[in-house]
Amino acid sequence: GLKGHRAEVNITTKVSLPPDKAGDKRGYILTSIEGSLRRLQTDHVELLLVHNPISSRRGVPYQGCITGDDALEMAEVFSELQQAGKVRFIGFTGWRCNRRELAKLINSGKFDALQTEYNIFNQSAQKAPPPGVEMLDMEKQESQGVGMPLVDLRYSLVDQCETIPQATARGMGVVCIRPVLAGILSDAIDRPL
Repeated sequence: GLKGHRAEVNITTKVSLPPDKAGDKRGYILTSIEGSLRRLQTDHVELLLVHNPISSRRGVPYQGCITGDDALEMAEVFSELQQAGKVRFIGFTGWRCNRRELAKLINSGKFDALQTEYNIFNQSAQKAPPPGVEMLDMEKQESQGVGMPLVDLRYSLVDQCETIPQATARGMGVVCIRPVLAGILSDAIDRPL
């Protein structure tokens, strides 16, 4: 679909670090981006995102969680890819994350963009939830379980910690995820719910 149109599109792709690859972040990231570039038949992408939930401990409360420090280490490798011309901008997915760890990443100055959930039901990335609206707080979730399946959060309202104003204050771009809640808010979807 991109043949003959590459200059007309901006491509974003993500790297989600599996728990068994935490000891070789660099190797895993390089293999992942090379595979993406090969499949996309291009030599670069405009935006590369760290795509793991960010917690204070790996695997807590959900499988696949990494720490803010892990994400910062990934940013160093992403920066190498920028210097090599394979990636223009780097960012992270600030979705289902610990508030303190999110602030660490936003304030690090290492990322160009933040991806966060924002839709009619969950506007907590922009402003605090109104009184009476219950949101999952990932810091509280950390104290309740270890290694729970991430799929348990599929359509839960998770506090996005007012990340949009924080990111924009740092000059970061913002990409919204789940604007139509994976099709729930749309009468035309491209896959089964």
